[in-house]
Amino acid sequence: MRITLEQLKSRKNASIELMEILSLEGQSYMARLTVDGQPKILSDEHGTTAQFRSAWHAQDMLSSFHILETQVVHASAYNEMVGVYWTIALQREDRCYPMSPLVSMLFSQIFFIAAGVGLLVSSPWKAVLFTLAFLGLYLVDACWMKIYWPAWYLRLRLGLTLTVVVCQVIVATWFFAVHHG
Repeated sequence: MRITLEQLKSRKNASIELMEILSLEGQSYMARLTVDGQPKILSDEHGTTAQFRSAWHAQDMLSSFHILETQVVHASAYNEMVGVYWTIALQREDRCYPMSPLVSMLFSQIFFIAAGVGLLVSSPWKAVLFTLAFLGLYLVDACWMKIYWPAWYLRLRLGLTLTVVVCQVIVATWFFAVHHG
């Protein structure tokens, strides 16, 4: 669920029970507000998550509201094919996110299993499996996990994913040419 500053201002009871300032990679922050017992992500009028350059910036933006408690949550998120969403799933406490921690952890296990299978299959199929896994990982990030990532991160992920895919295709082409050509 999301809420805008305008929606907060228009409420009769302007108090915020809990303001969680979530640290994101790239030194930006987002605010998760508990209002009337419901956690909500502070967003703009287009539904895009509001981002702040510091925890102080987030607090300053909401200084006109009565906030009962403020917490700053620092994530140590990392992103590689194995274990990619564990840190997010463990920190969420099943609050106002589009999927449960269980689903997030299942995504992690799919890529973990793909990496493990990739180590067991013969060399030509490794390139195919890893290419599909990296493309799948990017699609998960871009389609289902994009609320967690700043826009620059998804652009970076696209560039890195395309680089990995091109490298995998080159290696697979070379392998097939040497061994089957």
